[in-house]
Amino acid sequence: MGLVGTLEVFDFPQLATVKSLNLTLNQLHGSIPTSIAALFKLTSLDLSKNQINGFIPPSLGSMTKLRILDLSQNYLLGPIPRSLGNLAKLTILYIWGNQLSGSIPHEIGNLVNSKDLVFSHNQLTGSIPRSLGNLTMLENMHLYSNKFTGAIPREIGKLTNMVDFEVCNNSLVGSIPSSLGNLTKLNYLYVWGNQLSSFIPHEIGNLVNLKDLVFSLNQLTGSIPRSLGNFDHELANITSLVKMRLDGNQLKGDISNFGVYPNLVYIDLSFNRLSGMLSHRWGECYNLTSLKIFNNKLNGHVPLSIGQLLKLQLLDLSSNNLEGEIPRELGKSSQLYKLNLSNNLLSGEIPQEVGNLPNMECLDLSANNLSGSIEGKIGGTQRLQF
Repeated sequence: MGLVGTLEVFDFPQLATVKSLNLTLNQLHGSIPTSIAALFKLTSLDLSKNQINGFIPPSLGSMTKLRILDLSQNYLLGPIPRSLGNLAKLTILYIWGNQLSGSIPHEIGNLVNSKDLVFSHNQLTGSIPRSLGNLTMLENMHLYSNKFTGAIPREIGKLTNMVDFEVCNNSLVGSIPSSLGNLTKLNYLYVWGNQLSSFIPHEIGNLVNLKDLVFSLNQLTGSIPRSLGNFDHELANITSLVKMRLDGNQLKGDISNFGVYPNLVYIDLSFNRLSGMLSHRWGECYNLTSLKIFNNKLNGHVPLSIGQLLKLQLLDLSSNNLEGEIPRELGKSSQLYKLNLSNNLLSGEIPQEVGNLPNMECLDLSANNLSGSIEGKIGGTQRLQF
């Protein structure tokens, strides 16, 4: 409604019978007054997307009929009040997109009816409390883009109704707990951008409903487990996989026997220590738009079957030990706008079908053993920039 002003103008005791208050998407500023607790019948409070600042008042913890509390996208400061643990009926708690600090109080583990906890994009610190393992009704937990330290609690594995678990972009350490393999309803698992170490537990292969799995930018070591990605190929039991990112680690293993993922759109295995040859079965991932396996130790030829990927837009296999000729069949991937095969051992001539791909914007074939003429073989499109 374009409302301007503060919440102080409300005479909350006179509104004691109100059950739902939605003031989202306005220009309210100032703090949340303690007197808001006079709305003792309130079941839903939405103050999101305003300019509210100050602390979250502990008095909110007395509003025990609340089922929905949304304070997201404001300028709130200070800690999460322990009193919020009194809101036993709460199903949705959104406090993301503020400037909250301090740790998550262990009392939040009392919110046993919660389905959504979204605390992302704050400045929260400390460890993730083990008490969150009590929230067995939880479906979505977003803790990303904070300053959390410590390990991912193994108690998270009790949350068997979880669909979306995101703790990326923090400073978490230790190993990925094997108990996460219990979360068989999980669609999204984001743990990238931390300092996690040790191995990927083989129990992750139990997550048969995964659509998006991102472990990149950690310090993971060892082999990709057979249950997930040793590609010989127990990963085939995750046929619903849409996106996979394992880039920027120290993963090793042979990817020669890669499986078939009909729903796979995006995969990035770059900056690891993976070896072996590229399987012809990549050509059966028909929905693939982006394939990145650069900076590894791959050998053998570029499979002709990759030319079957008619939706492919980006192919980067640079900085490996690939040999043989560039397959003409890549010319069938007419949607390709970036092709990087640089820093390999490729030989022979540049196929005209590849050099003249109609949507090509970036073509890098440098640092190989290519020969022959380039006249008439490169630049058959006006979109080429590099």
